[in-house]
Amino acid sequence: MQLKWYGTAALILKEDDTSIAFDPFCGLGFHESLHSKNLSPGEQEFRKVKNVFITHGHFDHIARIPAIYKKAPLKLWCTQTPYHTMLREGMRPEQIQVIRPGGRIHIGPFTVTAYQSRHCRFDLPLIVKTLFQREFFRHPPYLVRLLKMFLRYPENKESLLYEVLCADKRIQIMGSLNLSADVEYPTGADILILPFQGRSDLEKCALSIVRRLKPKKVFLDHYDDSFPPVSDKINTKKIEKILQKQEKIPCQALEKGEIVYG
Repeated sequence: MQLKWYGTAALILKEDDTSIAFDPFCGLGFHESLHSKNLSPGEQEFRKVKNVFITHGHFDHIARIPAIYKKAPLKLWCTQTPYHTMLREGMRPEQIQVIRPGGRIHIGPFTVTAYQSRHCRFDLPLIVKTLFQREFFRHPPYLVRLLKMFLRYPENKESLLYEVLCADKRIQIMGSLNLSADVEYPTGADILILPFQGRSDLEKCALSIVRRLKPKKVFLDHYDDSFPPVSDKINTKKIEKILQKQEKIPCQALEKGEIVYG
């Protein structure tokens, strides 16, 4: 099985001639429009994938879907809130299928199971650091634009964790750095895809999640500067060393465009 990361939480998994995708948002430059009709090379690859799963409805996970797929065959699997968001943005009802926690989808060699999860809570130090960046003061309209994007693409407490079974391998894919306190997740997956962004205490949060899920290996994504100036590129070396030393679990940051074999 092949796994390829495209930035943010955007992933494509491939086994033989079947591919499935997750959260196809490959990044957004400071002055780029969410609604640009020009597709990046990564977005062109996503357009070829017919089955797409969404972890949650924030703009940095779903906002480019209409541009990529509006005129392409697609089965989009998501919860109720992004379902309505995508209809509002011009997607057709027959392109979208609502999936709920406990739902299980079979696509070729892949079996995908959805579990209720939680979005990370942005803590005060991170919020202050983000809002007081120079770019916001140089470009005040960008702050207004950002607030509109968050309001237009709500998460509504509907984040999902997906577990993918393929060729006797289990891969768990998260879209945000948090878990539900009252959900019993399967443990011991071969690979955990862990988003590493959204907190000032990233290492503490990541370690807590890894100790709960007990994966055999961790790949980090969403650590990149995918929508500046709100995002920032995170140094992953510390958490890689912590997991290796304390938990004896291999951990590495995915490289954009690199194919990993699971």
